[in-house]
Amino acid sequence: MNPLVRSEGHATRLHVVATVLAARRYFLDGASKSEIAQELGISRFKVARLLDAARRDGIVRIEIGAPPEIDVELSSELAARHGLRDALVVRPIDGPDEFKRAQLGRTCAELLTQTLEAHDILGISWGRTLHSMVGHLSRLPGCTVVQLVGSVPTLELDVNSM
Repeated sequence: MNPLVRSEGHATRLHVVATVLAARRYFLDGASKSEIAQELGISRFKVARLLDAARRDGIVRIEIGAPPEIDVELSSELAARHGLRDALVVRPIDGPDEFKRAQLGRTCAELLTQTLEAHDILGISWGRTLHSMVGHLSRLPGCTVVQLVGSVPTLELDVNSM
């Protein structure tokens, strides 16, 4: 039964207030159960029960939403199937190929910016998608960069590994 609709009187309303306060402090403010217990003058075990009741009774509803362009399930399956620590699968947007390349380039640039460290070695090739990624890169740490393949002469001189 939802504690918000009980008609048991004053004690129940105080219980709801304590539950909401505990939930806000824990889920929104990041306070520990011990801190909340001290603030509310109850045991940390009581705080744990309040938090469990808050989720059970719908006072707290947790929604986990990945960005719409990220396929979390396929990313996880790809990593597991190939023994990778991490994998990222991007759902392509509708539209011309250059839009899809820009989307992939933006996502790869963000991933590289978040994961590359100074002691890493970055192997780089060339191509239109890589070129798109470079356009979205922010500052990267100083690391060793190696060319993975030779350069193919092209009229688009800015789309090669050199």
